[in-house]
This record gives sequence, structure tokens and C-alpha cells, in this order.
Amino acid sequence: MYGDGLYGLEVASSPNGYYLLHDNLIYYLDKDTMQPVILDNRPDHGCDHQPNSENCYAYVEQSATGLKFIQYYNSHLYIAETLFDPQISKAGWYMKLSRIDLDGKNRKEIKTFPIRPKSLAIHRGYIYYAIVSVSKENEEKLEIFRSSIQKPNEEELIYSGEADGIEDISPMTLTPFGNQVYWVGFGRRGYVTQRYDLITGEVATLWDRGDGSSSSYSTISDQRIYFSYFYGDPTDPRALVQYSSNLAGDDIQEEVTISQHPPIIYYFLKDQNYTYIRPVDGYADLLPQDVPYELAVFKDGKKIHALDLTPLTNFLDVYVGDERYMFVSYDDNTKSGFYYIDKQKFETQEAAFIPLLETVRTE
Repeated sequence: MYGDGLYGLEVASSPNGYYLLHDNLIYYLDKDTMQPVILDNRPDHGCDHQPNSENCYAYVEQSATGLKFIQYYNSHLYIAETLFDPQISKAGWYMKLSRIDLDGKNRKEIKTFPIRPKSLAIHRGYIYYAIVSVSKENEEKLEIFRSSIQKPNEEELIYSGEADGIEDISPMTLTPFGNQVYWVGFGRRGYVTQRYDLITGEVATLWDRGDGSSSSYSTISDQRIYFSYFYGDPTDPRALVQYSSNLAGDDIQEEVTISQHPPIIYYFLKDQNYTYIRPVDGYADLLPQDVPYELAVFKDGKKIHALDLTPLTNFLDVYVGDERYMFVSYDDNTKSGFYYIDKQKFETQEAAFIPLLETVRTE
């Protein structure tokens, strides 16, 4: 429900509150008040003016191209930082994974990545990460590794995409769930969704029709994985059908409970109570004039509410969240920030985008 999106993973949920990664700082929201506060309770902290790792517990070093990452795991927060040091990385830029207490104190470096991961996740005692390595022949390939949190420098290669032709990875997701880890790569065959079985150690490519289409994972809900096929045309009717399978990728069924959807490819999200649909941002200009650009909310197959997306910036991430709140992060050349949505107001049609944080860029 807090899977990584366009910008990485920017929202984490703990038993008492939420953590947001925004503008190089960590903010905490108590679930009762939903008011964001900087994660440093010292009265003399330097988080408001030229923060760094010495004067601000909440500070996270990031570059414009670095992966954003924050995850709650085993009563701690884990964060990824992008730093520059040619002695550590041939490319200069490298990534560091650190663990901190829930109040921001006691930051401890866990692992250094000389090649910056494209995606990162912590699951059942392991750090999973995806990188794109370059051979001496200047050929790129996707590689998935894992390291034990207890022995982070011992790396286990669980997949190499060279044989599958999965190259030029952008975008990419890495999603652990139960006894599986799923990832989406992009290569010569388009999007490819694959599964790593934690029990058997086997890797399988999911949902291949063999008709030139590519498959892309959408979401996981109620022990089902939802996905769709893409044929290169965002308006192709075949690409507008959602399917689901069991966690192994078998028992494929067409999703027929949605009463309506946009005439272009769309994001499909789901939780225990509702299903959410919104057009893919990059294709919103292909919508017919009489079709709204909106986040539509469905219950039992019927549309019960919709939130207008036109006032928002393009390129936003929607985090389904828990039974109470959904989060939306956005970023463009002018501003970045967060909204949240109170799910309890869907059925009264009073739900709205409630501002949390925003930074306006002046350059």
C-alpha cells in the first residue's frame, strides 16, 4: 500500500504515525492530528536554515537524480541518501542506506552502494535492490541483489537480466509481498514483470501472452496481483482491460467489476474497500473533451466519487495507504509537495485533496 512510484518511496507508515520524505527532510504526522512536523524535537535544531546531517536529525542528502527511499521496518526508519565521492564510486555518485530511531536519533549507516540502486526494499530481514550494471563492452543489464540486514556486505545475486534482454531500466519497481518479490523492468520487449520466490529461489516471467504485448504490474490486493497488457498504443482497447492472477502468476482472470474507465491507459489501485482509477499522466492530453481528468473511486463495481486532477501538477504518485488515509506526492519544475485524502469521506462525496507540504521553486 506504500509501494514505490515515480520518485521512489516517499511515505512510510508506523503504528502511531506517518513519515514523509520531502525536500531533503523527514516529516512526521501523528495519526490523530495529521499535522506535519520536522523529525527533530530539539529546540535549537538547524533544520529550518541550511540543514545538514550534523545540525538536523531529519536531514536526508539527495540529488536531483537520486532514488528517494524511506521505509518503516522493525521499529526503525530506513533512509537512502545520495552522495558524491569518486573514491567510493567510479561514477562519483553513490548511495548510502542508514537506520534511524523513530524520533530521528541514532543514525547508523547500514550499507553503501557504489552503483546506485534503481529501486530498493526491505523485507523479512533482507535488503533487496536493483541496479543496472555496465559491462566492458558497454552493455547494460538489470541485476537484482539481496543482502541480510545483519550481514549487509554479503551480497547475493538473485537475478541477472542479460539473458532476458531487460536493459535500459526506466522506470522500474521492486515490490516484496509475502514469499515473493516482484519487479517491473523495461527492455527490448517492453515492460516485463518478474517474480522471485523466496522459498525456491526461482525467478519466473509473469503473464507472457506471446503476442507482442508487454505486461505491467498494477497493485496487490486480497492475495491477487492486478496487471494489464500494453501494445504500444495508449488507446488500444486491449490495454484498457485489467486482469488479476494469484501470487504465483497463475489463475488469470479478467477484472469485470469496474463499471467505467478512461479511454486511455490508466493506473489501477485497490485496497480492501475501494478501487481507484486515474489516467496515466503522460497521456492525459489524449482524453476526449467530455472525459474528465480525475481520480475515480469505485465500490462494489460502482463509481461513488471522483476528485478532479486538473488543478494538480502532472507527474504525481498516489499511495493507497491504510484504511483511513491516502497520500499524493507531486513534483514538477515549479513546486513539489504532498496532499492527503480522508477515505471516510468517499461515500459522502466530501473527500478532497488536503494540502500537507509544499515547496515552491524560485529558480
